[in-house]
Amino acid sequence: SYGTFLGMARAEWTKILRNTIPDAAERQRYIRNVTGGLDSRALGVTANQRGAESFWLAFSPRLLRSTVAFAKELANPLSPAGREAWRSAAGMVTVVGGLYIAAGIKLGKDWEEIKEGLNPLSGKKFLSYNINGDWIGVGGQIRALVQLMAGAVAEPENMLKLDRFDNPLLAFIAGRGAPGVTVGEATIEAATGTNADPY
Repeated sequence: SYGTFLGMARAEWTKILRNTIPDAAERQRYIRNVTGGLDSRALGVTANQRGAESFWLAFSPRLLRSTVAFAKELANPLSPAGREAWRSAAGMVTVVGGLYIAAGIKLGKDWEEIKEGLNPLSGKKFLSYNINGDWIGVGGQIRALVQLMAGAVAEPENMLKLDRFDNPLLAFIAGRGAPGVTVGEATIEAATGTNADPY
């Protein structure tokens, strides 16, 4: 059913973007990137590399690749696909931010807590609320990429640190749910007693 939904979304998006992105190849590339349809096999990634990526890099390397490709579109705002990417990103930020604020008001949160949750540098508090001791909120690749970019821009010197709590790139990799990273952290915790897996 998920594949059917994606197929329908891609077909509708193709119709909508015919005038915005006139070049068919560029339009389809953009739609693949936005909907997580970037095919690793078609890119020439071998089965062994795909397996290693799934174990060590990310729970869903294909989705990560698509998300990074979407971020790359944002870096070129003068192209038709870049303009559409910015329009999509702005719409997503507006909707997610609005829903986050509305949820906070409904939950009776004060404005200071809501404002802190809108800051991508606030770690697990970003787009989340503390409910019964758990931080519950928006998740996903885009949220993680926003935190990565905000951390890299706000404190670029942290990109050189080897501490996953300070380095936004290491935090991004560790928080993507790759089984190998989680197993490695659990092994380090068991062997040394250190808090290697904060989640």
